[in-house]
Amino acid sequence: MSVIRLRSLTPIIKIIRQFELEPEDIIAPLGIDIVKLADPNYDDIIDLHKAYSLFEIVAEKTNCLYLGALIGCEEKLSILGPIGLLMEHSPDVKTALKVLLNNMRIQQKLADCQLETFGHSAWLTFTFFEGTDREGARHFIEAFIYTLIQILQAIIGPDFRPEKICFSHAAPEDVFPYRRLAMSKVSFSEEEYAIVFSKSYLERKKYQDNEDLSQALSNYLKLLREKSSNDLLTNVDYIIQRQLRSGPCTLQLVASELHVHPRNLQRQLKQLGTSFSETLAAYRLRRSIELLKDPCLQITQIAHRLGYSDATSFGQAFKKWSNTMPRDYRKQLNHWQ
Repeated sequence: MSVIRLRSLTPIIKIIRQFELEPEDIIAPLGIDIVKLADPNYDDIIDLHKAYSLFEIVAEKTNCLYLGALIGCEEKLSILGPIGLLMEHSPDVKTALKVLLNNMRIQQKLADCQLETFGHSAWLTFTFFEGTDREGARHFIEAFIYTLIQILQAIIGPDFRPEKICFSHAAPEDVFPYRRLAMSKVSFSEEEYAIVFSKSYLERKKYQDNEDLSQALSNYLKLLREKSSNDLLTNVDYIIQRQLRSGPCTLQLVASELHVHPRNLQRQLKQLGTSFSETLAAYRLRRSIELLKDPCLQITQIAHRLGYSDATSFGQAFKKWSNTMPRDYRKQLNHWQ
């Protein structure tokens, strides 16, 4: 069964409302939980063909033939989770894109991406593994590509403009919305799907960041990449996320939810090259970086959200990961912004 991350569909609620329709009336009959769709966890998934059906019904109800492009334009770098974090902490655009390409299979298993350069242009090309004969598949592909445009803009800067967007499928009746949303030339019935942009963007420098922090993220993604076919790490990560919402997270609690003995869980994690404490630390690292970006959250509040008894314990753990105290890291973020 092919699946996609549920959070990639979240913008569809906003789009339905923009057309003065009620999302619940359209989404509920498909058996999709609108509450979960509005605020999904990173690892929540949905059957791809159910997503296709959602695209098709919403496009019909709104009479919006460029629905996929609209959805993609609403996405942000955060949709990539830890991959997006490491891209943010890359020294230049080319390195950031290598992070994306090397870890794309962690994020999704429905498309392959390649980066090539020809003359003065860079080509980010896509090969989709699923059949594209359904109308919903067209919307999915267009959402995917327009999401990548938003990600490129987040990494390169607000001045990013593609030279051309290429689609293999035939052109819709009206191509103007596609050009307006991409601020670029858009071409259909091409040999391949691609985003074409100036090669000079690849050398653009980004903010220099803490090497220890980047290394920690790299190590975690390497582990996920090597074991992406194994569901255990995904399940443990999801349970950690849920447990920390209500209090401390322990090996015993996670093992209980997985219906295994704690020793057996530790043994399985060891076979994957990690441990429960390392998996918990990796989640806390990723989540702490996200929370520190919110200036309204106090360090004490962040500590409690991550299951620490106080800000001191959180600060010591964060410094161990990144060689930086949380307050100092937040000051760096404010300086970069």
